[in-house]
Amino acid sequence: MTKLYVLSGRGKDRSVDYNNDAIFIGRSFHNDIQTRDRFVSRTHLKIFKKGDKFFIKDLGSRNGTYVNGKKIVPALPFQIEKDLPIVIGMNVICLSERPTEIVLPLMHSIDPVQIIRKQGAGVSDGRPMTSENNMALISKVAGLLMKPLGLREILDKTLSHTLNLLKRVDRAVVILVDRETGEIFEIISKFQTGIKRPYAMCGRTIVDRVAQTGTAVVMTDIQKEGFDDFSETMKLRNVRSVACLPLMSKSQVRGVLYLDSNRVPNAFRGDDLSLLTALGSSAAMAMENASLVSNE
Repeated sequence: MTKLYVLSGRGKDRSVDYNNDAIFIGRSFHNDIQTRDRFVSRTHLKIFKKGDKFFIKDLGSRNGTYVNGKKIVPALPFQIEKDLPIVIGMNVICLSERPTEIVLPLMHSIDPVQIIRKQGAGVSDGRPMTSENNMALISKVAGLLMKPLGLREILDKTLSHTLNLLKRVDRAVVILVDRETGEIFEIISKFQTGIKRPYAMCGRTIVDRVAQTGTAVVMTDIQKEGFDDFSETMKLRNVRSVACLPLMSKSQVRGVLYLDSNRVPNAFRGDDLSLLTALGSSAAMAMENASLVSNE
């Protein structure tokens, strides 16, 4: 049976059987699936079927609906293939007939994170304050999961897309935790174009803390923040801003997504946290898929 799955975002862990009736998604409780994502309109999206084909229709939402990194035309039916990610706000959804043992791990790929903030959020002036680019990026990254790519290639492209949007971030790294030994190791890192002297070390104490606690850390200006025992080390490395989020699978930390900037403070703004959480969800999905394939 075809189901509509909410793979990430504030409506995560929801699924609805498709029984040939239209399905509505939005912030209002009147919808078949409600999400409290502030980037989602009250009644945002309609999913329906004609013959044996599925269609989606954006109902004139404020922030739009994205498929394959592109915004679909509002009020016009758009034919959608099964298993193709659809992005509304910070939510990734899809229609699928995949067995529960495959889909459910993806739905649990990242847990809600608690955020540590010091001395205000900080606002970046490096790109427009719009959710459109964020949602287009989430759509592109989610689309990578549907392609026959290896884990390293998916993560490499994810980090490249991220740096292309977050211009003030100098480096993005995915670090994994070995399930058996608990040791952490870097799987891949990417630097912003133009960085002449790539620096090797991440903030290991921050990475360890996030890996051990499953709690995200966001520091907007390390030069001004007295952040326990590791701020001095980060200052010596000239790191100005850092964000580190856990990658969760089945309530266990599988790794972390780490980003920092050596050039400027306030490399992250408030909305970037939702963006990074969604990207972390996609990275965790990729790791879970790789694990499922290796165990077959």
